[in-house]
Amino acid sequence: MSGPYHYELLNPAKQDTIRLLKLWADSDNEILVCELEQHSLSDAPAFQALSYVWGPPEPEGLAGIYVDNDSSFENCTLPIRSSLQAALYRLRLEDNDRYLWIDAICINQYDHAEKSLQVPMMGKIYHSARSVIIWLGEEAEDSDLALSFIPRVTNLAQFDYIIKDQSSKREWYALSRLMNRPWFSRRWVVQELAFAKEAKLLCGSGELEWSLFADAATLFGQRQQEIVKLFWMSPEYAHDAEIFGEVQALGALRLINALNGLFRRSDDGQILEGLVSLETLVTSLNGFQTEDPRDSIYAVMQLAETPESVLALDLFEYPGLGVDAYIGGINVDYDSPFFQVAQRFVASCIRGSNSLDIICRPWAPFPNYYYSNFETPILSSWACTMEDAVFEIRGDGHYTRKRGDSFVGTPGRPIYQASRGFPFIPFDSQNSEPGANQFLEIARFSKGSRTNTRERALQMMVKGVVIGKIQSLGERAMEGTIPAGWFAMANWQQRSKPVPEAFYRTLVADRAADGSNPPTWYKRAFEHALVGSGTGDVRLQRMITQSKSSVTTELLQRIQSVIWNRRYAITNQGTAGLVPAKAQVGDFIMVLHGASVPMALRKLEFNLKSYWLVGECYIHGAMDGLKTSEWEEQSFTSSGSSTVVKKSRLVSLR
Repeated sequence: MSGPYHYELLNPAKQDTIRLLKLWADSDNEILVCELEQHSLSDAPAFQALSYVWGPPEPEGLAGIYVDNDSSFENCTLPIRSSLQAALYRLRLEDNDRYLWIDAICINQYDHAEKSLQVPMMGKIYHSARSVIIWLGEEAEDSDLALSFIPRVTNLAQFDYIIKDQSSKREWYALSRLMNRPWFSRRWVVQELAFAKEAKLLCGSGELEWSLFADAATLFGQRQQEIVKLFWMSPEYAHDAEIFGEVQALGALRLINALNGLFRRSDDGQILEGLVSLETLVTSLNGFQTEDPRDSIYAVMQLAETPESVLALDLFEYPGLGVDAYIGGINVDYDSPFFQVAQRFVASCIRGSNSLDIICRPWAPFPNYYYSNFETPILSSWACTMEDAVFEIRGDGHYTRKRGDSFVGTPGRPIYQASRGFPFIPFDSQNSEPGANQFLEIARFSKGSRTNTRERALQMMVKGVVIGKIQSLGERAMEGTIPAGWFAMANWQQRSKPVPEAFYRTLVADRAADGSNPPTWYKRAFEHALVGSGTGDVRLQRMITQSKSSVTTELLQRIQSVIWNRRYAITNQGTAGLVPAKAQVGDFIMVLHGASVPMALRKLEFNLKSYWLVGECYIHGAMDGLKTSEWEEQSFTSSGSSTVVKKSRLVSLR
């Protein structure tokens, strides 16, 4: 007799209790059979942990594994997805049973309480495993060829030859496809690999040590320009210089780069402490996907450092989200809807960094990822979604640039200091003196309606100064092309004349690619590049491809990385800048307390005291702090009238 499998509760007497799947040996039987056993992690039998892509849900009854249930002497069927079924067939031994830990089976995914306790243990589970097995899926797209090619890539005596060898194009392309498998874009794998003692990669019938693959992928990324030339010169591949897309954005390279520098380790490899903040992890891994939007945070929590300031005080004005809600900034709770998890995460970032820049860093999954336990899929504007991400996945699975590089930089390393010198202004008179807790005055979540938790969670109170309103807008810089209208707005129609200082500095955001001040030769290179460009749009990609000057190429690439999909704007104060593509005439440009860059805000019609955050901006002359007089008060024109703006206004972001 066979029926559906029902999970037994984990032993409450032992906090480190886990389930292990014992996969029965069999060489011929098409049916997968296993046992689910409970063990303390501290004395569990030797096991391996599986890392794989869950894949889409299967129609009921299509795939499953039989679980031998000793308690009822019945075999029960546990539904599994086809990707896991394929992995288990590949892992099943002929003569010996083997112990595996598999998240989809060993955690009852329908028990939120159990899941909230087991997920924080996953780092220890993967570290306790004898090894981590990476299942990339069945053989496809010449994956066997790629696996056999990797030892040649890592043979450094051959490397300089094969990156120029026209006969190796198929192998390089196969490797790029392998590096782009869905597994490499899964966020959970960062933790699974980071805690692994050793890892092995399986694809189809082939296998490879992870370290060998990582070295080959890194070498591919470092010498991409030379490898691309093989395809650019090849009619077989249609002279496609963009065949790999943005190589550095490939999931494999992003994963390898993310794993470097996560921990301080002992000489024998033991993890001593985390070195990266939760904000850095969540925002830098924003291209890695999760099935549950809450896991965009939960999947990397165990990797993060825990600053004392995060645990010190409460940023919220209402109960229920106090200090006890924070472990490394937040706790794992699958009973909380995503909008509450997002609020706690953003609050934790502000507290831990003493900065408001998190509201401009894309991290939140697209609304179509959200679960049904939300009243509406719309998040507040201070939860920056992946709609504003720099890169996106195109149809062939490769990454392509979507917008210009972020102005706020990475957490803890701001490129600008727009709010430098902002005076200490408390939210209320009861906290009127600056002191050790001053960072709490950067932002505060509003109480809102006492009967509507979601309404409370949607509002963030911040302080800022209006430095202008958008008066005119140029077209979007599609694919990094400078629209002809931008030159007219900058009063530089005759491109044979010297370029206005503010214009070229705005196009490079007044910085070099590494965040330092722009070199003095930028202006000369800009004028040289645009001589003879006519009066139309300036197609930077074409100029880069045809450029014979390395310094000119460097400048053009910098401009392209800044202006991509942004708009040139002039404020009512006459200042120039770059604003998001979705900005509109009439949007306010504000410098908010704790933010390193100015931001565009739009006043909401249904509540004139509330604003929608449009996004980060570059405003020439306002990136490194304003004068004291500008903080105190200033005037600007609105619909022909003069309005006095006090040094700081309280703003509700929704």
